[in-house]
Amino acid sequence: MAFWTFTLFGVMLAIQACSGRLPFPPVEGLGLRQITYDLTEEFYADWSPDGQRLSIISDRTGAWNVWVIHADGSSPQVLASDHQVTSPAWSPDGRVIAYATDRATGMRFWTDLWIMRSDGRLPEPLIQTPTMKEMVPAWSPDGQQIAFLMLDMNTPPAWRMMLMEVESRQPHEISRDKVLFSRLVWSPDGKEIAFISDRSGKPELWIMDRDGKQARPVTHDGAEKEHPDWSPDGKWIAFASRLSGNWDLWVVHPDGTGLKRLTTSPAMDTLPDWSPDSQKIAFTSDRSGNQDIWVMNVTSKLF
Repeated sequence: MAFWTFTLFGVMLAIQACSGRLPFPPVEGLGLRQITYDLTEEFYADWSPDGQRLSIISDRTGAWNVWVIHADGSSPQVLASDHQVTSPAWSPDGRVIAYATDRATGMRFWTDLWIMRSDGRLPEPLIQTPTMKEMVPAWSPDGQQIAFLMLDMNTPPAWRMMLMEVESRQPHEISRDKVLFSRLVWSPDGKEIAFISDRSGKPELWIMDRDGKQARPVTHDGAEKEHPDWSPDGKWIAFASRLSGNWDLWVVHPDGTGLKRLTTSPAMDTLPDWSPDSQKIAFTSDRSGNQDIWVMNVTSKLF
């Protein structure tokens, strides 16, 4: 079966790494499991703050919608089903989910930010700008701010990194780049933000202060990267990268040390998201032949 095939494959690669055949020791095969099996595309998992549920994007209804599943993949429930929706993000208190949707524009991929209760009730716009595209909201650890990306289509086009006070809903720009890869992610103490940019000429993982100042690169390998996620204990940043020649999951310490490869499947593994206890990572993979949600136990070997 596919699960055991990939588990055994991961262990074999780990043995090869010990013999010096691989430059980075992989740890795949340690508690890896598939939790969604629907024939439609399912991706972009985000853990609830209590670790009991995951929000995901699924097209089971014929459009990209927000669904919530239990941590084992059971009890799927659709929350937002009337428009194309992407990048759901739970608020730290678990009461609200922010997301990007084309509900107002009717144009796929031309999204505004909305929020709704975690049971799908009371959807309302968070920010709407007719000439801009807002996407990938990220709550600050205290729940007072949301960081997000805004695509400015003026000349020249640019990705603007934005912060918005949730109460006042007044956004302000903290930085901008010509090219950004995926989302902004907060450090657990709320003092820094990680992102992936080609501002140095190649796509690298960067960290900046929450006001956009003091940006510094964390990686220096030049490989394609996307979707960073900071572990809740602050020790690691996970991201997807093609450093191995294939899209795999990697982790690195915020100071740039300890780079490790987590997945070794020939499939595409992307969109990592840490569990609240920093012990598991949910991610999107097509290793079953379809995009589904998988969960990996990240063992004490990392720590």
